[in-house]
Amino acid sequence: MFSRKLSAAILAGGKNTRMGGKDKAFLYFEGQPLIQRTISVLQPVFSEIFVVTNFPRSYDQYAKEATIIADRIKEMGPLGGIYTALSQTLSAAVFFVAGDMPFLHTGIIKQQIREFEKMAVDVFVPRIGNRLEPLHGIYRQRISKDLFSFLRESQRHSVREFLQKVETAYWELDDTAAKRAYFTNVNTPEELQKITGPKFKEGGECKDRHKGIED
Repeated sequence: MFSRKLSAAILAGGKNTRMGGKDKAFLYFEGQPLIQRTISVLQPVFSEIFVVTNFPRSYDQYAKEATIIADRIKEMGPLGGIYTALSQTLSAAVFFVAGDMPFLHTGIIKQQIREFEKMAVDVFVPRIGNRLEPLHGIYRQRISKDLFSFLRESQRHSVREFLQKVETAYWELDDTAAKRAYFTNVNTPEELQKITGPKFKEGGECKDRHKGIED
């Protein structure tokens, strides 16, 4: 299933301060860097994949699998990366995902696209209880000008605040451990240890399969 109307973008521009300065995208999970795993999950669904980063040269080895682009507006957090990809794509919409989500799953992405295609909204974001997942969201290209204006005028650069400025719909999901697992991200070394166990190490391998995620 290739989506002809949507592209995908991996946001890999974070400072990673809580990871001791290490780029989370290159930390290993199940024998491969997170960035490689993320690209592999997206490839069956999208014919165009962007990697948005402050350090494009670090991703040169992935240039055959994705289009590597530098953040056009720096120090703006995830919204800067979202604007960058929206301003580059010719697609009608872009699926955005953080570069630190080890349990990203093709099946749930396809489900989200099917739900999105039933609507005419600007943004479509999963919600589990009160928890939003804007970095597993679909954003229409037409909002790029609104986003640029928001970034120029806002002091907070908050994704949640921007979602209130455009027509946003929420994909309501059951609050279960299996559903929450899809959206797990890695922010600290302690979280990595909890997710992967003692077999994890940078450049190493974790053989423990993630559970609770169906194809």
